[in-house]
Amino acid sequence: MFLQPCQLDPADPLQDFQKLQKRIVDWVTSSRFLRAYIQDEFLSGLHKLVICPHTHDDKMVSDTAASWECGETKVEISPGGAQQQLQRISKWMEEFDDVLEDIDHLAALQLDPSERPDKVIFLDVDGVLHPLNDRGLPAEVKYDELIERGNYISGSADVAPVLEGEFLLDCMKQLRTLVETTGAALVCSSTWRETPDELAAVNQQLTSNGINACVSKTPSFTSSLRSKRACEVLAWVDANAPAAFVVLDDQDLIQYAADGCTAAQLLQPHFIRVTADKGLQEQDVSAAAAVLDCYS
Repeated sequence: MFLQPCQLDPADPLQDFQKLQKRIVDWVTSSRFLRAYIQDEFLSGLHKLVICPHTHDDKMVSDTAASWECGETKVEISPGGAQQQLQRISKWMEEFDDVLEDIDHLAALQLDPSERPDKVIFLDVDGVLHPLNDRGLPAEVKYDELIERGNYISGSADVAPVLEGEFLLDCMKQLRTLVETTGAALVCSSTWRETPDELAAVNQQLTSNGINACVSKTPSFTSSLRSKRACEVLAWVDANAPAAFVVLDDQDLIQYAADGCTAAQLLQPHFIRVTADKGLQEQDVSAAAAVLDCYS
């Protein structure tokens, strides 16, 4: 891990916290992903936290407040009841464990430098390679077949079952056109990536339609994030540094951009939202190709 969970020293919790502050600043300045992940998703709650030096008599200390800055986020270290502040720091450290766990997996995302693609398409499946109905289910799949597939035990086969009405030919043709036109590689960002058999099903459908299999997949973070999928994409981008990338998804991955969410703002110029009830269309392909050409 970048930082091992630590026990605060009751004699000097401020010193421990200052060490943590320095590490976070290092992270935030090291990559776009960590800036988005930590500053927006984590420090957004932390900036209200006030920290004071511990005093053995647990009295209020001087009115002098120290502060540190992390991008545009400023954290005040100010006077207060020492025992109460120590409890708040300890709780904050516990909440940080999920962040540490996710960050610890970033190294596994890195492809061999010789295998890193210059251009990348982050590919969602549901709502992109087949349309969805108003309940978020594959629109052209029989409902009883969906119910029956619900009995499938993940991992019980090498390749998960795919139903008629999924991975529609028209959508697959559009994707093939985009890949052939741009020479971009595919990285799976769909929930289909989360188990080996489902990812194998995606790759099988791709290759059977004349499209190269996905070269990688985005991570699946455990911590709660406003823009989770955007952060997962940015994590992969930071790990492999493609010259250009575009994200195809039916979900609004940039909905928090106007609220100042760094992850959504960073993703915005690379994002093409596909209409879920139609799936990938010619205009989506043209827009995605333009993004890849613009940033390559």
